[in-house]
Amino acid sequence: PREDAKVASFAGLRGPKPATWMSHPPATQFAVAEFAVPGRDGADQARIVASIAGGALEANVARWKGQFRANADGGTVEPVLSKIETAEFTIDVVELTGEYRGMGAGFAPDQTMLTGIVPAGNNQQVFIKFTGPSKTVEANREAFMELLRGLKRVEGGK
Repeated sequence: PREDAKVASFAGLRGPKPATWMSHPPATQFAVAEFAVPGRDGADQARIVASIAGGALEANVARWKGQFRANADGGTVEPVLSKIETAEFTIDVVELTGEYRGMGAGFAPDQTMLTGIVPAGNNQQVFIKFTGPSKTVEANREAFMELLRGLKRVEGGK
């Protein structure tokens, strides 16, 4: 694969990614980048969407938590919060697993959302959300964490 196939660039950031993560035009106007992450062993694909927004960590976590339930009978899903310290950033990481409905109407079972929240200045953050079947997210977890750990600011912000 070409070298640039192994680099994700968005929102003034650049970081490593597997060549198998295919960039494509974002599906929503709020996203600045989107990648399709192929499933393994018959699992459906997942997606990574980067966007720039504001809002307190707690408010965003509460909103995402509301998009999940433990199972078809309901029940809340508790987020797992952690931090990644790099030379340039302190990145908040939020993980939720359960039935996920996102912005859609119905819940999909056995889904995971990993979100890296990177400070962007001016009370804004870059949200990098990795969402999809738990099997696909787990198979790509370390590559996603490498992306977050490897993020660097790009000269000129592009």
